[in-house]
Amino acid sequence: MQLKFKKYSLVSLGFIPILCLVLFSINTFSQKKDSLSGQEKFKDLPLESGRMIKFNTTEGTWLSLDINPNDKTIIFSMLGDLYTIPFNGGKATRITDGLALDTKPAYSPDGKSIAFASDRSGNDNIWIMNLETKETRQVTKDRRGSVESIAWSPDGEYLVAAKGKRNLKLHLYHKDAGSGTQLIKSPASLKTVEPVFSPDNK
Repeated sequence: MQLKFKKYSLVSLGFIPILCLVLFSINTFSQKKDSLSGQEKFKDLPLESGRMIKFNTTEGTWLSLDINPNDKTIIFSMLGDLYTIPFNGGKATRITDGLALDTKPAYSPDGKSIAFASDRSGNDNIWIMNLETKETRQVTKDRRGSVESIAWSPDGEYLVAAKGKRNLKLHLYHKDAGSGTQLIKSPASLKTVEPVFSPDNK
């Protein structure tokens, strides 16, 4: 019987484990959870829960909400998380968690995605979530100011948002990100909120 041996260099032996270690580390960080609540953590929002309070409620006030154009599901924000609930009532389902403040949800015209405001990047910005996969992506990348309201264009390609500090201004963005454009610049003291597109998309 003959035995054949194949030579391996230390580089070839170490490449796969090192590569696996890097991939594992990246994957582990992306799935990192808050030590107390077990909820999602965000890379640019390194907060830790101090304590947990559990309660049940059947009502809320000052909620920002929207209605899905397809199945009439209601989406709303409460205490920094987003929830959906059937239009005819029932149990609410939480679709975001963690220490980020998620607010101002708005359904896309096809009802398959939502745009919402969140400070998960360290400051208020616009994010989009695919409701089927729950994947999120960041649209704006502001480092100051807040997002007060968001609306989709009828064709589902653009978002208009009222954002800024004291004197909020309207900004237009493509859904696939970009620097966007400010729609109203003067007078500087003018405050603009709650934008809505016309049905003809113009």
